[in-house]
Amino acid sequence: MSSAMWRIYRRMVLDQARIRLLDLTGINSEDFNSSGLLEEAVEARLPKNFALKKSALDMIFKTGSVRQQGNTAAHEGPPEAIALPVLGSDLSNSERKTFAEVYKYVYGVEPALE
Repeated sequence: MSSAMWRIYRRMVLDQARIRLLDLTGINSEDFNSSGLLEEAVEARLPKNFALKKSALDMIFKTGSVRQQGNTAAHEGPPEAIALPVLGSDLSNSERKTFAEVYKYVYGVEPALE
């Protein structure tokens, strides 16, 4: 597995933890305009002996290197590596055609299966 996928999967873990914490506390993230305020609200509603430490909550809620690396990895990649998912068999014919059109616009060539 590539290091880019590791970064994406790490970001996925943070996202899933955030979703679970919001569900647990009944907080709607759209009610907050900063991740710091959201984290404070979640912390205030957690049980006193909650399993996650402050450093874990910071990693989950605040923009940091792990979160940013996942974002970067999700938005970068060589065109030849991106072509296969764009033409994936799990997409409908219409979706594949549309993705191929977008891919050609971005990279200047038709996506090719190699």
